Amino acid sequence: MIRAMPDRSPQAPDRAPTEHRVPVFVALSKARAGGQILLVCFTIQLTVAGVGARRAITEDDVKSAITGAYAEMEAADLKGDRRAWLAHLAPGFVGVGQTGNVFALSTDDAPTEDSEAATTVSERFQIQKFSVSGDAALVIVRHQQRLHLVGHVLNGRNLGPKPEHMVRVDEIMRQVWQQIGSDWRLKHWDDMSGTIWVDGHVQEHWTPDRFMTPPR
Repeated sequence: MIRAMPDRSPQAPDRAPTEHRVPVFVALSKARAGGQILLVCFTIQLTVAGVGARRAITEDDVKSAITGAYAEMEAADLKGDRRAWLAHLAPGFVGVGQTGNVFALSTDDAPTEDSEAATTVSERFQIQKFSVSGDAALVIVRHQQRLHLVGHVLNGRNLGPKPEHMVRVDEIMRQVWQQIGSDWRLKHWDDMSGTIWVDGHVQEHWTPDRFMTPPR
């Protein structure tokens, strides 16, 4: 899961530093001459003020959490652990593929024969742009992946008689991540542009204007 946790380093403790308590003892010594009531009231006020609040979650915290999620998704793909990868999806996830096709995925989806035929050799997510608004984060990310494919078909296209192929993907995605409790999960993605190579030759190429291009 994605967890954007507060910084617990010595520079950002949960309680105020020791020096914040020094005025309490100074106030006590002065208050003894003024009466018991002033002593009690002043002590309560400073005690409440002396307890430091947790540091607010920043945009950098969210970016770090999502970057960590990408690393976990990469590791899941390398291991072929589809369920671990799907665990990063938010309920109601919807994606837009290379051709503008809309698809849905959930943590209940079982591995398919197509997914088992393609083995990830390497994968990398690189954040290009990032912004946070409330409980949602908009991410423009570059996704690069190399796969070993056993079979003759990729995305509905026949690859010829060779039984095995090397596939390379380089694409730009627009993604929306949603905060669910203390976790950040992937809610939506759009494969905006990219290229797929098979055995070193371009197999597919798409751009943001694909919705305006007549199907071929």
